[in-house]
Amino acid sequence: MTVLTVIASDVDQGNNGSVHYSLKQVPRSNDQPMFTINSHTGLISTMLDNVLDRETQKEYQLIVQAKDKGSPPMSCQ
Repeated sequence: MTVLTVIASDVDQGNNGSVHYSLKQVPRSNDQPMFTINSHTGLISTMLDNVLDRETQKEYQLIVQAKDKGSPPMSCQ
């Protein structure tokens, strides 16, 4: 299930402006990550069916990192 999409932009050209995403902090359920992110689009989805239940947990905290493909790569969280 899609949760949300994050967007980061970089005004640089070429690889220096190509942004890729990763999750640095991911809540877990039964030792499995609950969320995944598409490294190219920033689309965040749940990894497990029926895992989100507002009655048992009101919110989740994710830390997303956006990194360019420059040399050296630059990132932001």
